[in-house]
Amino acid sequence: MWSKPASSDVKHHTPVTSQKGGFVVVDKEKKDPSKVYQVVRYRQSAPGKVIKNGKGQRQTGIAVPRRIVVFPVIPLTLRFINNAALTSGTGIITVADVFGAIGVIGRVTNTSVTALATAFRLKRMLIYLPVDATYDGCQVHWFTGEEDREPDMEYVETRAGGVTAPQGLSFVPPKNSLVSQWYRDTYAEATQSIAITTVNNPDAVLDVDLEFTLPTAITSSQVITVATAVVGTFYRLSINRAAGGGWVPIDYQTTT
Repeated sequence: MWSKPASSDVKHHTPVTSQKGGFVVVDKEKKDPSKVYQVVRYRQSAPGKVIKNGKGQRQTGIAVPRRIVVFPVIPLTLRFINNAALTSGTGIITVADVFGAIGVIGRVTNTSVTALATAFRLKRMLIYLPVDATYDGCQVHWFTGEEDREPDMEYVETRAGGVTAPQGLSFVPPKNSLVSQWYRDTYAEATQSIAITTVNNPDAVLDVDLEFTLPTAITSSQVITVATAVVGTFYRLSINRAAGGGWVPIDYQTTT
């Protein structure tokens, strides 16, 4: 808003900042008192919000450095291919298996490896079935930890025989179930089963979408016994290692 100043307004040649907000009169040109003046409203900045005052200067309400995440959550997709049909006995995935699949470092030569991640959360599993002339099918069964709070239902998902192109099926942990939440490397039940994958034929591809966190030092509580390992070498283990290791990591060095 522009207005002709009164004679008493001429003395305001510089901006006046008000902490509570209000109107002051500014001599825009700072030369001729007869010039038209601009009425400017000043307001207090909200915390963290940058505003401009009447002279174009920037001011902020931040008093201390903001909080940041030292080690952010890292999204990751793990990919495997099965070397044999997987059943309810051989397709089991445990908490420790997932830590091993994310990545491990050789700890003691030909004895043990240490998991890199300090925590993980499963987001989704996708199984891409191979082209096969006969009946083909797959399934992921989640161990939710809350079976008494769920309907007594059973599911089956299959692909008809004779399909000439690979097809994928997506499996997501039930909302608010235990398996959909975070698992720490200090979790006492590391051998607890969290899912079962069943596939009728070999050469299917499994993608596991998850997110994980890194430690400040390679001192994870998840120490996994292996037969072969080189100290300091990075490996990715099978995601069903405890049940036989039918899911083999693709394009990463692995060990058993």
